[in-house]
Amino acid sequence: LGCVQANELLIRRLFANIIDNAVKFSRPATPLDIHVSATREGNMNVVTIADNGIGIGTKDTEAIFEPLVRLHAKSRFPGSGLGLTLARRIARWHGGDVTAAPAESGVGTSVFVTLPVLEEPIDGGCQE
Repeated sequence: LGCVQANELLIRRLFANIIDNAVKFSRPATPLDIHVSATREGNMNVVTIADNGIGIGTKDTEAIFEPLVRLHAKSRFPGSGLGLTLARRIARWHGGDVTAAPAESGVGTSVFVTLPVLEEPIDGGCQE
């Protein structure tokens, strides 16, 4: 993958919010399974976080990024309704995006984080 230029604290928050959602929306009595993978597509790094949770419908793939929009009762799944909104805003602030889709298996959700590749890495390489 290519290097990205990003604010470490914000990028940590972005991924923490996505993984928190995967944990929160897991299926009862089913072991949680989260897969994280990354690829490079053109000038973008794409990180995929796929889970086996309760999933989302195709019609809800944009609604989950709206502030304070909840697809489920707060009594069933606590939270502010801002986690994915903030994740998307952080990615967009860095020149990328966050999108979601029902998992290919039909069970769970896949969340895709795109971040632009830094054309000229700092000091000739990526900094850790």
